[in-house]
Amino acid sequence: MRSPAPQSILAIPLIVNEEIIGIIEIGSLTVMAEYKINFVETVGIPIGSTISMVRTNVITAKLLEESKIQADELAQQEEEMRQNMEEMTATQEESTKREDQYLKFIHSVTSAIFYVEYDLSGNIIEINDRLLQLFQLTREQAIGKKIGSYEFNSKEKILENKEFWERLQAGEVINQEFYAKYLGQEFWLNETYTPIRDQNGQTFKVVNVAIDISEEKRKERQIEKLKGKLEKIKKVYSSRKRSEKKDKPRLIDISEIIKDDT
Repeated sequence: MRSPAPQSILAIPLIVNEEIIGIIEIGSLTVMAEYKINFVETVGIPIGSTISMVRTNVITAKLLEESKIQADELAQQEEEMRQNMEEMTATQEESTKREDQYLKFIHSVTSAIFYVEYDLSGNIIEINDRLLQLFQLTREQAIGKKIGSYEFNSKEKILENKEFWERLQAGEVINQEFYAKYLGQEFWLNETYTPIRDQNGQTFKVVNVAIDISEEKRKERQIEKLKGKLEKIKKVYSSRKRSEKKDKPRLIDISEIIKDDT
């Protein structure tokens, strides 16, 4: 059996802060009295407020949950960032320590050797203090100049120097002995010229690393002189020994033999 159709329908909007958040709809088999309508309208106000408050609480709870999740994620990210920063700081400190060790090593090495950098024309672009001290030069006097350029005063020397730098530009490593007499003192250096190439394989500068072998050269000279004196002693001794067979033996004064002829 079908239900009878309502004779009247009451629709009351639920308004909160000028926003419709719902509608109360009531059907009646008779025409509603005015007081009933007023009652429903009056009740609709707290119902709307309650619905709005519940909805707000639900939204707030959801936002709080999302905020908590985001706060936890942020705290985790901050912890990861802190750990990363600590690792980066430790790595940087270790890198700084290694760099300091490398610099000390490089300084100790370059302090023990003679170091020069040249451009491809043979001009000095860098030189260490030890070599400056050896030749008693200032950095301003050396940079842009050619060490030993005073030696290129003949056609033969000029050609030799040209060939020397052509070999370096072609990438050849050259080892040689360098001799100089400066302010009355002789110097010998064992030099190694090494071409430095760029990423395209082109030589763009030459590094010369040298060690002082002056003391060894002086000792070699002394040994040669001693060998010469020893040969002289042997010859004199042999000569006098032969003469002793004929004459009366006598003592030989070695000091007269080994004294310098000069």
